[in-house]
Order: sequence, then structure tokens, then C-alpha cells
Amino acid sequence: CISQWGYDFRPAYLKIAEIRELLPGVPVLALTATATPEVVKDIQSRLNFREENVFRMSFERKNLAYIVRKTDNKTGELLHILKRIDGSAIIYVRNRRRTKEITELLMQEGITADFYHAGLDNAVKDLWQNGEIRVMVATNAFGMGIDKPDVRIVLHIDLPDSPEAYFQEAGRAGRDGLKAYAVILYAKSDKMTLHKRVADTFPENRTKSPFINVSRTPFRRKTTSNRYTNICNITIKWPWVTDSNVSVSSTWKNFAGSSNTSPCRWTVR
Repeated sequence: CISQWGYDFRPAYLKIAEIRELLPGVPVLALTATATPEVVKDIQSRLNFREENVFRMSFERKNLAYIVRKTDNKTGELLHILKRIDGSAIIYVRNRRRTKEITELLMQEGITADFYHAGLDNAVKDLWQNGEIRVMVATNAFGMGIDKPDVRIVLHIDLPDSPEAYFQEAGRAGRDGLKAYAVILYAKSDKMTLHKRVADTFPENRTKSPFINVSRTPFRRKTTSNRYTNICNITIKWPWVTDSNVSVSSTWKNFAGSSNTSPCRWTVR
């Protein structure tokens, strides 16, 4: 997080290393669920580690099935999946308006649900965490501090921003070690939507503002575009396999670093 968030929208995170100057004799442990090899090096640099020292495990989990469902009717596919798979669920969408729309759809179908985004009180989380509602529909603001063990499915209606974001959010399923699913619903228009978002977020002719570092805009536009391209390539081109011993694709190797296995696909009928 210090690498991705510090450069983009949480510059204060870069000041964390100042704690080391105040407490020079205290050991520092940095933990993250997912990170590319480049980000791992950057985290250590930003935290002023005297030498590189990394403990790493593969984030592949045998009980978690990764699935891409290509469909032009995402809401229909969403309802189909939720009716076929029992248990608690998280549905990730892109914006606040969509959280409410999807929640209302689920409630109309008799599925208990509520929605969460950064503009809401944390109390709604407790209803889901305690099992009073089955489905939480949320933006990517939902996740910090969430450790509900019995989530059976994490479903992305909209593509996440990057492979790192996807695997971190998908990893909230099946923490009890029982069978769980991480599902992306993909439509042909998704790739175009992602890249349009780059142009909208980082326009070529940006009005100068005291709150925006304009000089970094080209760099941020390029890195954001690269992240979107990576998640699209994984979704569209990745050989989602049923045998974890199959040779791993170059995309997975580049992302996972030392991982020797690719995630498995399980069909939800």
C-alpha cells in the first residue's frame, strides 16, 4: 500500500518511515497480501530497510476457485450464481451509485443485502459481519479490517484496477479453508470502459490546481493505463486451467514472481 497509495492518493503514507527516526531501536515489520517483485523492493526502500529481507508465500489457495464468466447480461448472471451458491458474499462494483442499484435488485429478488462505500458509516459493515445480511455490495473502500472467515463468494461485476487489487479483494473469500469462489463477470465493453477511465481521470489538458501535481500526470496516466491493460489481459487471455500442474502463463509469472502454480477454474453451473 505504501508504494501504490503513497504515489497516488495517499502521499502521507510516504512519511511512515519517519517513525524509524523517532524509534531507531524498534524492529519494523511490513505486511502485505499481494505485491509484485518491484513493489516489494519499493516498500523496503520507502521504509528505509537497511537490507532487503523478505518472507514470501504463494497466495494461491487450494480452496479458492478463480472464475471468469463472459456475459452480456451481468445482473442475470449475478442472480444465477447467488442462487446456485449458498453463503455470505461480497460484490464489488466501481462506483457508489452502482452499490445502491445492485443492492435494490438483490432485495427485490429476496436476497438480503446492503451496500457500502467510503461515504457511509461503518455500522453497516457490522450487519454483514454478524451474518444479519447475506450480501455486501461495495466499492473497493470495503476491505480494510474485514476478516469474516465464511465468505463463500467474492464477485466482481466491474473489473478492478489492477491484478494486485483483484487478488487482494478475491482473497477475502474462503478464509475458513472451505471451498469458496472468486468470480469476475466480464463483458466485451469492459476493456473500452477501463481505458476511457484513464482519459477521464488524467486528461491531456488539465487545468492547473494547487492540489494536483501536474508534472506527474503523464507518469500516472501511463502507469494507470498499464495496470488496466494487465487486468484486461488476465481476464481475456489467461489460460484459466482445471489442472494446477499445467505450465503457468507468462502473465502469472510476471505478476506472482516466485509462484509456480496458476489458479484453478471451477465451473459454476
